[in-house]
Amino acid sequence: MPDGHYCSCGNRGCLETVASDIAVLRDLLNADVKVETIEDAIARARDGEPAAVQAFRAMGEALGRGLAVLCNLLNLE
Repeated sequence: MPDGHYCSCGNRGCLETVASDIAVLRDLLNADVKVETIEDAIARARDGEPAAVQAFRAMGEALGRGLAVLCNLLNLE
């Protein structure tokens, strides 16, 4: 995504910026959910914290889109 977050590689909108532990922690920080580690985020999601559940849902959707693009690109039979 050209308007996405900056990635550690210097580009914008890389899959890593929306589908990584850092992305989940950033989303929770933006939602004022206090977590320090990805394990904390997982625990909050398992406890039903809406922002944590949404952060992991967004990560899963981004991974799914990325895998779909890869499959289409490779034209797997």
